[in-house]
Amino acid sequence: MHMKFNYHTFFILLFALIAGCKKEEPEVTTLSSSVISFVHEDGSALAADECIKPLGKYAVSVTVKFDDPNSKAPYTFEYTLNGAAYSMTFTKEGTQINKITLVNGFNTAKVSGSNIEAKIFLGSHDEYQLVN
Repeated sequence: MHMKFNYHTFFILLFALIAGCKKEEPEVTTLSSSVISFVHEDGSALAADECIKPLGKYAVSVTVKFDDPNSKAPYTFEYTLNGAAYSMTFTKEGTQINKITLVNGFNTAKVSGSNIEAKIFLGSHDEYQLVN
């Protein structure tokens, strides 16, 4: 009986030692920079003086660079478009686009928790006047 007690004590102590070991913290990806902008639906850039067409197809483009370019941990990039929350998950540095439908007036894409934003204006036909 005394020998069983020692085996049981040994296994309990061994289990407590293994269970008490500190687990490795998961890798966390942080950004060194991010850019948000409006683009054509195919990802091509809008020209500085380009007219925004009411029936045009557009997207929000997000480009991120990681502090550690070799990071393998996913990063969830959060932003708002006209006040509605959206997110994109990046597993590597680069650019992703999200197709959108513009609303009449100003459209604003803003990086959550920052002052970084992009604005674009879509005018309706009612906002133009013919000048004679």
